Amino acid sequence: NVLSFVAEGFVDRTYQSNGMLTPRSEKNALISEPRRCAQQGLSIATGKPIIAIDNSEVLIKAKTLCIHGDGENALAVLDAISQLFSTSNVLIAPVT
Repeated sequence: NVLSFVAEGFVDRTYQSNGMLTPRSEKNALISEPRRCAQQGLSIATGKPIIAIDNSEVLIKAKTLCIHGDGENALAVLDAISQLFSTSNVLIAPVT
């Protein structure tokens, strides 16, 4: 068996300027605003830079998006992503 790797981007987490996730121990490590999550997801999905925690731009190269299901706004985030991707003509599909 061969295990394939697919890079994952996080819509509901903040990133540092070096492209690493902000540690959960730091304040502002999580994004709870659904529209902001959706915009970050759209940027990642379309290969555009996101805004890092220090307001710099950073490019996150990913083929999948993670939405933490245990987040308090997980369903609202999914809804916001679905709406924004639809109006932006970005298809949501499984990795093949």
